[in-house]
Order: sequence, then C-alpha cells, then structure tokens
Amino acid sequence: MTFVYYLIVAAVPAAAVTFALVTGKILNFNSGLSSTRFIKREDQPFSYWWRVGFLTLVAGGALTFGVMHALQYS
Repeated sequence: MTFVYYLIVAAVPAAAVTFALVTGKILNFNSGLSSTRFIKREDQPFSYWWRVGFLTLVAGGALTFGVMHALQYS
C-alpha cells in the first residue's frame, strides 16, 4: 500500500507539470516579457524550448523522487 501511495504522490506533480506544459500556463515568457525589450519576436522559440526543458526536468524529478521513495519504503 505504501508503494501505491508514493506512486500517487509522484504522479500528481508530474501530471500537473505536464498539464501546465501542454497548456503553456507556467513560465509563459511570451505573454509577460514580449511587451518589454528583453525578448524580441525572434527569441520566442528559444524561450519556448527553455520552458519545455525546464518543465520536463521538473516532472521527471518529481516522478523519480516519488518512485525512489516508493521503492525505499516498500
């Protein structure tokens, strides 16, 4: 039962980050900084891939953390 619990704990943030990645609601630099001079139009693909990479690392880290705890306490 502990294994299932930690697997659920790991899946919740991973699913939340994946949803945010798909919808683009987190770290959406295009909407916030495009009105300023920091990011120009041609730099937006870079900020998109930076966001994809960052959220992928966060989701993978959360899932790995939960799985390792599940294996440790099972």
